Amino acid sequence: MKPNSVAVLGLQWGDEGKGKVIDYLSGRCDAVARFSGGANAGHTIVVDGQKYILKLLPSGVLREGKICLIGSGVALDPWILKTEIEELAQKGITVDGRLFIDFAAHLVLPLHKVADGYQDSLRGKGALDTTKRGIGPSYADRVSRVGLRMADIFDKEQLEEKIDYVFSRHEECVNKVGDDKLKDRKKLIGKLEELGAQFRPFVADVAAMIMELISSRKKVLFEGAQGMLLDVDLGTYPYVTSSHTTIGGLFSGLGIPPSYVGEVIGITKAYMTRVGHGPFVSEISGDLAEELRESGGEYGSVTGRPRRVGWLDLVALKRAIRANGVDKLAITKLDVLDRFEELYICESYQLKGARTNGIPPNHPDFAKAEPVLTKIAGWGKPTVGINKIDGLPRNARKYIDYISLKTDVPVWLISTGSSRESTIIVEG
Repeated sequence: MKPNSVAVLGLQWGDEGKGKVIDYLSGRCDAVARFSGGANAGHTIVVDGQKYILKLLPSGVLREGKICLIGSGVALDPWILKTEIEELAQKGITVDGRLFIDFAAHLVLPLHKVADGYQDSLRGKGALDTTKRGIGPSYADRVSRVGLRMADIFDKEQLEEKIDYVFSRHEECVNKVGDDKLKDRKKLIGKLEELGAQFRPFVADVAAMIMELISSRKKVLFEGAQGMLLDVDLGTYPYVTSSHTTIGGLFSGLGIPPSYVGEVIGITKAYMTRVGHGPFVSEISGDLAEELRESGGEYGSVTGRPRRVGWLDLVALKRAIRANGVDKLAITKLDVLDRFEELYICESYQLKGARTNGIPPNHPDFAKAEPVLTKIAGWGKPTVGINKIDGLPRNARKYIDYISLKTDVPVWLISTGSSRESTIIVEG
């Protein structure tokens, strides 16, 4: 019997609108499990005109009674999580009895954030322009087997021992930065013990919980962070995040086997964006880029940084679909393209005088490729708030159908605005 579960993955450089899609799906699910990333990923959800930006809490937290799970694959900043929980409580949304954090989730410490900026500065012109949220150094400590895990903060003796070792790994950075507050290990341990007292009721064996839920025919929604093109192995390396943002990260980040995933939904914007440095084949610039950026509100939900923008890249999209075994597509921000008379889609690349569609994003040649664009007529009519497929302008429908035809994947959802109601579900 097919598992009663669904995975939602980003197929671009993140910022595809996963938060809204997950929020929509969570109304039909029993639990939502976050499997990767950290507080560098912000999922934006609008409910009754109120905007929520969730950094660590699963997007299903806004649905009353939904179980929210944070897997061991997440880089957990306990201070940010504490703030998120408190801010939601002020708005009448509580997590007591329904939030569970895996005991093996690694922590992001203040020194990781300082190390993030320090290490990037050492690259000079080759800086990656990270979010400075400490994600990379935290994951680096994890794979170096010196990371501090959630379970460690409940054993003072072990905590002191591990903190000393973590500090020894970052000694150069701590000394170079010269922040005396950063060197106060006793104070840090005290703060972590305080956090431990608050988080103790939430700590659990998340993998076992998920397997029990699915075995009981409960519907579980798996939530990814960022997108395929930021995967540390499969993305535009080294301009990537430090985790596995693809389907493989789900299994290692939650501790469950592939047989527990019933369906995979891939999220893509109707165009492309990315934050920070790195190759972007279909990027556009100048006044047109500024118009698209302003129309889509393309600024980072966590950092506020302006996003780079470009036309939809079908070469990269098709590869992401294959790599993740995507069954259905959700296309977001269709309404952002309403004002454009002409649209373009990148269908292949030009490289060294030859046309190709076989350059993977993690290949060095990806940075040298030029887009081969197909012109498509715009629709010049507002689509904002339309929630029926028949309500779309003819050319908007043709644009959606074109994407489905070229990717050979059915489009299941179309987002025409930020609110829950501005959503089209394509039947059949």
